[in-house]
Amino acid sequence: MKDGKSVLTFILKSILQDVRPNSMAEAPPLDRELLKDIFAYYGERDLLIDDAFIDNLIQVASKEKTNPVLDVETFLHGLTHDIALYNVNNESKFQTNYEDVFGLVTSEDSKDKDSPNTSDAEIGIDDSGEGRLIKRLFTFPHIDFLADSFRSRTQYICVWMAAVLGYLFWFRWYNQERLSFGVQVCGKNAEGDNNFGCQVGQSIVQWFVIMFSMIFIVAPVVMILSLGNNIYRHSIAEIFAGTVGIIVIVMLPNLLEFDWGFMETSFRIEGERDPASELLPSAARVTMLILGAILLLQQAFNVLRFIVPDSRLTGNKNLTVLLRGSVVRSEFGLKQAAIFKVHNMIKNALDVHVADSNSTKNGEDDQPNIASALLNYTKILENKESSDGFIWAWKTYLSGRLIDQEGIWLPTKMLAANIASILITFVAAVVAYAVMNVVITETIAGLDSSIAPTLNGDSDCFGSFSPDRCYFIENNGTQSGLAVCQDLQIFNKSCAEEYISASGPIYDSACEYLDQAVDNLPLPTSLIFTECPNMYFPYPNVFNVFTSNSNFTRFCGAPILACTEPRTIVDAYYEEYLEIDVCVLGNSYLNPTPFQFIGDACMDYPSMEPLLQAKIQYEIGVEAFANRWFPKEWQLRLGVIVGILFIFILGLGNALSTVPSMIMTTLKFRSGAIPSLRDPYFKNYRKGVLATTYLLGGAMWGALLSSAIIFLITFIITFLFAYQVTQPYMLSFASLLIGISVTLTVKIMLSVFLNKYDFVGFYRKHPLVANLSSLFFECWHLPLTVSYLILRFIKLVIIVVMYIGRFDVPILAQGVGEIGPVKLDAFPFIFKQGLLAVDAHHHPYIERLGQMYLMKLKHGENFARKTGSIWRLLFVFALFPWLRQYRILKDEDMLESTASNTTGKIGFSAFQAKIAILNQKIQRLTEMNKNS
Repeated sequence: MKDGKSVLTFILKSILQDVRPNSMAEAPPLDRELLKDIFAYYGERDLLIDDAFIDNLIQVASKEKTNPVLDVETFLHGLTHDIALYNVNNESKFQTNYEDVFGLVTSEDSKDKDSPNTSDAEIGIDDSGEGRLIKRLFTFPHIDFLADSFRSRTQYICVWMAAVLGYLFWFRWYNQERLSFGVQVCGKNAEGDNNFGCQVGQSIVQWFVIMFSMIFIVAPVVMILSLGNNIYRHSIAEIFAGTVGIIVIVMLPNLLEFDWGFMETSFRIEGERDPASELLPSAARVTMLILGAILLLQQAFNVLRFIVPDSRLTGNKNLTVLLRGSVVRSEFGLKQAAIFKVHNMIKNALDVHVADSNSTKNGEDDQPNIASALLNYTKILENKESSDGFIWAWKTYLSGRLIDQEGIWLPTKMLAANIASILITFVAAVVAYAVMNVVITETIAGLDSSIAPTLNGDSDCFGSFSPDRCYFIENNGTQSGLAVCQDLQIFNKSCAEEYISASGPIYDSACEYLDQAVDNLPLPTSLIFTECPNMYFPYPNVFNVFTSNSNFTRFCGAPILACTEPRTIVDAYYEEYLEIDVCVLGNSYLNPTPFQFIGDACMDYPSMEPLLQAKIQYEIGVEAFANRWFPKEWQLRLGVIVGILFIFILGLGNALSTVPSMIMTTLKFRSGAIPSLRDPYFKNYRKGVLATTYLLGGAMWGALLSSAIIFLITFIITFLFAYQVTQPYMLSFASLLIGISVTLTVKIMLSVFLNKYDFVGFYRKHPLVANLSSLFFECWHLPLTVSYLILRFIKLVIIVVMYIGRFDVPILAQGVGEIGPVKLDAFPFIFKQGLLAVDAHHHPYIERLGQMYLMKLKHGENFARKTGSIWRLLFVFALFPWLRQYRILKDEDMLESTASNTTGKIGFSAFQAKIAILNQKIQRLTEMNKNS
């Protein structure tokens, strides 16, 4: 059966064989009795309204011949007489279904009456001269994110990337004061802190500001940048406006500096910010400039599309693909998929009819009939065709077969979300490295300074001290590493501004040291304290003082912890400096480590010898302590490397799995692996389609959150295995897991052997051995289940971490975590809802059906009349007899489970009443047939 004629011959033979099996005529007379017998055999006698309608069926099929016969030519004309206006050649044209029906619009006739861009035009003039007034409404297709009716997916994705990056990096959403635009819910209380009610009110204001900023700033930006992304020629002014918007919104903010309060694009960020604050804006600026360049290129294509006439496009395939856009390419692919699927459907149906026919295999004429077809269908009903998984999905997608053969339209919104998650994965890795690099560098520097401190202080504020006028504080006869010195000088009087009053631990420690020093220093009467005086310490910088024998190459110095109030002195040369009566030296508020008397010149002072000896012993102890407890730099950096590696593995793995997941989920819905139309749960997908707008944001923040969590977990685990303090415990835990795993492996092997030896299904072959093994396993599992629970917890945590950024895979089973209409994990449901919404617009059969409706809309009664529909139903009954179980003539024929999915016009009681009436009607018809 290689061509259409042989198929029709086979179907017609099947009809006649079923209806009149004893007739020897290959082409019986086409009369009323034959049609009544045919439709009565298929249980559709009601379709033949009256004898006049039957005569009309005969006339249209036979071309009003006298004494017609039902042969292949007559059957073919009956099937196609009312759809001759359908142009089969359009199926191979690179244009949309709308253009197949109403024609292409050129730049010369864009204002004519048959332009699809007019809001109210008389279009669709057919050969008969019939005209229909068709109104085409403007729907802003540039932002049609549900049905993807724009021109270019690339422009769509770039628009969203530019809008999101601009909002994240240039809009001051992170600044709470600017974010509220100065709105304060209430003032501060007496303690100076906002009370809880004010915090709640301020939070509500801020989130409402975010909402309004997204609606009235980001949404208009997306609309402006999308201008020109029209699948049809609309307006050159629209393209010009979109181009200006790209230059003003995307390009200029990344080339010029400005600060509008709520939005700023300064190239250099002042103040103290996070370590990645310089890196991320620079990367965002470069990325947005690239996006702007791509958008300008897309607008150039839009201009060419507007200018180049369609006569040039139809003669150049490459130019057509380039200028018509990716969406037209996909819609053309759906037309090819519809052809492919219909041909396969007919081929498979014919194979079912002749599945057991030996004569067919020998090349002889087969004897088809509906009974054998239904029998063959029941035999293969449970046969399933499995896909090849991840690699097959990507190959199918990249080769174009996904759209050309499978007819699966991947939502552009989800592709944009997938690309956004990949970008965020790279951003998260860069941020993690930048932040951790600074943290590790500062941490190691801080640890090194505690082991071997250096004099890092203000180069403008330094002074002198004399070790001979110091008391080196002792604790139980041991040097403490600090000294109380008098008569110090600071050589810059302006440094007095950097002394602030000491309080808290610094003040308490300084007073304690002064108490010890009072009896050991030759203090003047004015400095004999009855109580601790006011103390001051340098802030924010540390001040260092040096001995008189110090120079740039050989010195002895120490930082100042706290001092009495400094005084300004003028010397004999009229130079002003600060004089301080008493200071505590040896550490600072930034580095409280003692023994910070540094420099070779300190050995020139005998009074410092006990301190220096004690310092050597202290440094030996500190070094031993550091080696025992302080982490090494390589341990921290190893954790960072492993964490970043897992960010890439998880992020890219999730991103690469999303496209196959979309493909597989769509195929599951189409094949019935996931119940759809007749499943009561399916009606939930048809409610709240606006929920699909969560997908883009969910993919972005999900990728960021999962990257952060996986980085922290892998960093901590890797560090704990490398850190010398925790390494023994981690190795012990690892050995425990290995031991459990080995035990479980042995248990599994024994279980497999004993299950095969002792059991057949639920029944025992050797009851004695089975009972003993059951007892042994029961006892064994008592301690082993503890490890099972631990492993179960670990596995659940790993699964949650891995899948928290995957909105396509449910973590919870269906029904788990659903409290009425509330779903605790709603993203997998929304993901399926988004796929169904797109498939409802772009399924190949839906596209073909929509084209037929457009043809009907254009040609009216000259296309797809009832007589042709009746003949085509006969073709379907004969070729696909199993489809009659899904036949719905009217509301009464709907299944009770389907009735709840209707619009609510028919209640269940009315529905049941109509079923009873229908059953009575069937009984009367049965009695009439018996009597006749």
